[in-house]
Amino acid sequence: MCLLIQNILKSVDQTTGNITLTYETKDYSGNALVNAPPLTLVSSLSYTWDVSNVGTFTPRFDYRYKGQVFFTPEGDSRIGNDPYWIFDARLDYKSPDGSIEIGAWIQNMLDQFYAVTA
Repeated sequence: MCLLIQNILKSVDQTTGNITLTYETKDYSGNALVNAPPLTLVSSLSYTWDVSNVGTFTPRFDYRYKGQVFFTPEGDSRIGNDPYWIFDARLDYKSPDGSIEIGAWIQNMLDQFYAVTA
């Protein structure tokens, strides 16, 4: 059971000085957890080429998937993210003696827009 307390009301009896707190609750049982996608996938592919007298080159391709998330306990699809994919790429170079390493990368290659919070 998931309850969220909303609208806490405080009243003071003027004759006795007693304080009374009343509150309303909502039951969100069965709703998805806030910012918790039902499915997340993360993977990468890479391969290292050793080129004689030049060094090694390592291209790498990363991808990740995040299912639909809601940013409120009500599960309002207007306040959340639809499922999306993110693709990244990287190319690394390492000199034959290992004294030089250079890397270049592109994050979010498809320029996918996604919110991280409401």
